[in-house]
Amino acid sequence: MSISVTDRFAMLKLPFPLILASRSPRRKEILEKAGLDFTVIPSDYEEPRHSDHLSDPKAFVEEIALQKGKEVFERMGKKCLVLSADTIGVIEDTVLEKPRDREDAKRMLKLMSGRKHVVLTAIALFAPHEENPVQETVSTEVFFRALEEGEIEHYLDVAEYQDKAAAYAIQGEAAIFVEKIIGDYLNIVGLPLVTVWKMLGKISP
Repeated sequence: MSISVTDRFAMLKLPFPLILASRSPRRKEILEKAGLDFTVIPSDYEEPRHSDHLSDPKAFVEEIALQKGKEVFERMGKKCLVLSADTIGVIEDTVLEKPRDREDAKRMLKLMSGRKHVVLTAIALFAPHEENPVQETVSTEVFFRALEEGEIEHYLDVAEYQDKAAAYAIQGEAAIFVEKIIGDYLNIVGLPLVTVWKMLGKISP
């Protein structure tokens, strides 16, 4: 008899209430579909842009996820489990964050056209009985086919790029841009579920 994803998460006996420190509706939906019981409390941490805070992309995304979770963990009196995450795209040495505007989104889509980029999601899990948070970073390779100017403009007209790392949503109309991926699909959406399950398992009694 197979065990469903919901059953697997239900088997985790979490010692404290779980908080998702994120405004992302995608992350919320992923955890809801897994059957987790949690509360959403977005972080008030003001995220810097990589262009204003130059560092290694992996170190940058890990620091953002850490600071998001730390702010909520401390605000809640360190009495709950706090899960935080941050996602960016990287192509060669260029970091693809949430676009500033339409032109910035267009720049990113043209840069990724016909090429491979990497999606990095950093996750931090804070627990009252742990001295340091549990941290993981997941990488997924994404290969875009060559995009025509007209379809880029159409995608920008749809405005799906707004508030999306690397200016696209793979679960939306941008799915047709993707030739293949290597790695975790949900990582591109914003939260690699299997990694979250393993992290919660480390603090489950």
